[in-house]
Amino acid sequence: MFPSAMKPMLISLTGGAYIAFPKLLQMSTAVTETYPNILVLAALINGFILTGMLWGGLVAELIDRNLKKSSIYLFILAGFSFFGIVQSVNLNGIMYLPWLLPVVERTMCYHITIGYLVLGILFLALSFQKNIKEATHH
Repeated sequence: MFPSAMKPMLISLTGGAYIAFPKLLQMSTAVTETYPNILVLAALINGFILTGMLWGGLVAELIDRNLKKSSIYLFILAGFSFFGIVQSVNLNGIMYLPWLLPVVERTMCYHITIGYLVLGILFLALSFQKNIKEATHH
């Protein structure tokens, strides 16, 4: 539900007023020390239905302590986010080939993907811990 809840935040950030797409594009490509807020919110919102479903499956597996299955969800999210199927860094929410994106969007795409991959690898490594397996049998 988190990605779905981000849409009202985007509306509140823009003051509820319509902002022309060229202005949004200008806001999203501004070079700053951090990613532009509008680009971060757009990435969280884009593909929110599929993202929410995958995150829901991930959380369900985490609750059941199925870390291997959780890592599979994270690897799927990494692949999908890499091509913009979920969390597209493009303001239009379209799919893309990341190496063809502008620099700010491309690096953000890589960071999101790497985040999912690192977490997936961590969960996969933790799934081999003996005490995690024993805790699921009680």
